[in-house]
Amino acid sequence: LDVFSFGVVLLEILTGEESKPSPLLDAAGTRIPERKRRQDHLNKIKHQSLHDTVVQCLDDNPKNRPLVETLASVMMGSAITQPSWKLCIETKHERQAKDSLSLRADVANTRMQQLQAERDQFAVELNRYGETIKVLSAKLEQQQSHQNQLLHSEKELQRTVSQLKQLLGEKEVMEQTFQ
Repeated sequence: LDVFSFGVVLLEILTGEESKPSPLLDAAGTRIPERKRRQDHLNKIKHQSLHDTVVQCLDDNPKNRPLVETLASVMMGSAITQPSWKLCIETKHERQAKDSLSLRADVANTRMQQLQAERDQFAVELNRYGETIKVLSAKLEQQQSHQNQLLHSEKELQRTVSQLKQLLGEKEVMEQTFQ
């Protein structure tokens, strides 16, 4: 049995991620990006004994890998029970829930940015309306002042007309008196 391949399959099962070989090799013949990717996958394994087993199976030196008999006893032994298997991997449901929460957070952040932009636009419009109200208020005050001046001028005119009528009346009386 190929213990390294077993380690790769076990890693894929525990992480839910497919392990794809890299075409680039370093001096030792190990695929360069694969080490980093493998380490990222290993970090997803929450159960320490499973993590250690996978690390031993994927050791670059075949002499350091465990024997099949050792693997069988670890896998069948008391170290791995049903509840611990559930704890050792991030389930597809958990990943979907995280992705869903992340998506909802992104949507909420986008909506918040939209609302902030709308608020800013509203503030600009409100400021513009405030300026318009100031201009209209100033014009209204000018019109009221002009109207007051017209009323004052009308009263003056009425007094002047009244005085003229009085003078005309006096003139007629004087003319009649002198005739």
